[in-house]
Order: sequence, then structure tokens, then C-alpha cells
Amino acid sequence: MPRHVNAYDLQTGKILWTCSGTGDLAYSDPMVNTDLNVCVAMAGYGGTAIGFKLGGSADITQTNRLWQSTTKPPQRIGSGVMTGKSLFMVQEPGFLCIDPLTGKERWSHREPRQVFWSSMVAVGDRLYVTSQSGTTYVFAADETQFKLLARNEVGEKCNSTIAVSNGEVFLRTYEHLFCIGN
Repeated sequence: MPRHVNAYDLQTGKILWTCSGTGDLAYSDPMVNTDLNVCVAMAGYGGTAIGFKLGGSADITQTNRLWQSTTKPPQRIGSGVMTGKSLFMVQEPGFLCIDPLTGKERWSHREPRQVFWSSMVAVGDRLYVTSQSGTTYVFAADETQFKLLARNEVGEKCNSTIAVSNGEVFLRTYEHLFCIGN
């Protein structure tokens, strides 16, 4: 939601709790790590991000919020992924790894002249994200440094997120649906 995150009872639709502190535009999904009992929500177009502990009731902003970003970040549209004890995210014009418990940056990597609207996908220890130019970047889910494993170009414009099923990768571009596999 703009400016806050809600948790809902799946049976009744009742709001269980809410945590405030994000920006006006909510493009990406909240990212949850149940092992760490933490959620990170990020706004787009320079909006703030928050990290908070899951659970509680009513307004948990004061009791559960762990951090709130203080700087205006670049654009974020797609959702990131949490794997291990890290959050990996596309943040224009590149990639970012942060500690979800503190909001502190572990590393960032720039990809000049690339724009990303797709969400990131984790498969094993690899992360995949596709740029609007149709280039899918594959890099290691490594919290210590950016490690590019592959850069795959299809040569067509794309705003979609890859889908992975039974060892095959599916990518929808403006003109085609690609299936990549053995």
C-alpha cells in the first residue's frame, strides 16, 4: 500500500497489523524472510524503504520497525528477493545487496544504460533479472560481492519477469515468448 504495509487475515480479510514509513508509490512487493522474521518494503520514484519484524497487532510501526531509509534512492519498480540473510534488489541503474535487518548496503553494482522493470527471480544460488533491452543478467546470490555469471540477450524489448519451470526459463518480450532449456 502507499506509505504502509498491511497484513491481512486470509479467511476474513481483516487487517491484522500495519507498519508505516514507505513512500507514496508502491511498485514492488514486500519481501519477506521467515527465517529472519523480517519484511522489507520499498517505494518507487525516490520513496523510502522500511524493514520491520513480522507479527503483532494494530499499528506496529513503533514496536517492530527496524529501520527506515533516509536517502532518496533511484527508481525501483520490480520486486527483489531475500535469500540467506540478504536482500537482493534492482535499483536503477543496477543491482543492490542489503542487510534486511539494518538496511545497510553490502554492495552495489551499476549496469550503465540499462533500465529494469522486471522483478528478480532466485533459482538455487543464482539470481536472474531482465532489462528493458531484453538482456537477462544472471549473478550469484553472494552477499559479499557482485559476481556476474552470465549476460543473455534476446535482442527484443522486454518489461516482464522470467518464469522458471522444470529447468526451463520462459521470457515474454514485446514480440515473442521464449522458452530456453536443454
